[in-house]
Amino acid sequence: MSRSLLSLILLIILTLLMVFWQMMGFYVLHLFSTTYSFLMHALQPLVPDHAIREILVILIGPLLLALIPVFIYWIFRRRWLYEYMTVVWCIWLVMMTMVMIKQGHHV
Repeated sequence: MSRSLLSLILLIILTLLMVFWQMMGFYVLHLFSTTYSFLMHALQPLVPDHAIREILVILIGPLLLALIPVFIYWIFRRRWLYEYMTVVWCIWLVMMTMVMIKQGHHV
């Protein structure tokens, strides 16, 4: 099978999972939100400026959260997940959207 066909099948499967198990999606978003809040609070003594702290959290958060699927992949395959940065970008996009909605920056 071609790589793009596998990606399409994965997208369909994930969409079906999200429709039927919406609470799972809620827990994933809650994990992102909790990580964001935890890092904002943890960096407060080190970085007093809110804007700089927010930039650091939005950069560090996806890097840390992407280690979860990388670790799971490593447990089963015993090798590095080459798409690590793709996972980081996806998490970054979701976190940025979540932060913008949370702060009320609507288009």
